[in-house]
Amino acid sequence: MFTIFFVGRATARAETDELEIRYSQERFRSMVQNASDIIIILDIDGDITYASPACMPVLGFTDGEIVARRFLDLVHPEDRKDALALLMNAGNAEGTTVTGYFRACHTDGDWRWLEAMATNLLGMKSINGTVLSLRDVTEHKHLEKELSRLAFQDSLTGLPNRAWFMERLDQAV
Repeated sequence: MFTIFFVGRATARAETDELEIRYSQERFRSMVQNASDIIIILDIDGDITYASPACMPVLGFTDGEIVARRFLDLVHPEDRKDALALLMNAGNAEGTTVTGYFRACHTDGDWRWLEAMATNLLGMKSINGTVLSLRDVTEHKHLEKELSRLAFQDSLTGLPNRAWFMERLDQAV
């Protein structure tokens, strides 16, 4: 009777642990599936092995369409050097996280500015790749450009303003 009690208790504990693991996996899956940031996993060759559903609203690709593509093929030609440097810096040591900015192609032909955070998880058997967390910052980049333009040009005429003149004067002196 004593043995039956302990076996039953151990079985109940194992079932509870398994249920907690299942809930934890479901919670994690739900968070990734509903995140507004894109989560991409790249293999050692730079091919996309996983992409979260956020690819659709940000880049126009479904997660199935983007898997098995070369990541750098999505990056604007002028930004490929920066994106490659980001991946190389992340690859220096396991667990290393680096950030950067680059443009990526949307399926409609437009370019979207992305803020990228790359983390090297090649040593984790369950990931075995570099994890990229990508956030669309296109609007921020456009606003930065507009603010920069307005800082040195008259908003009505578009001609250089006093700040531009003073900066050029300082450079000439």
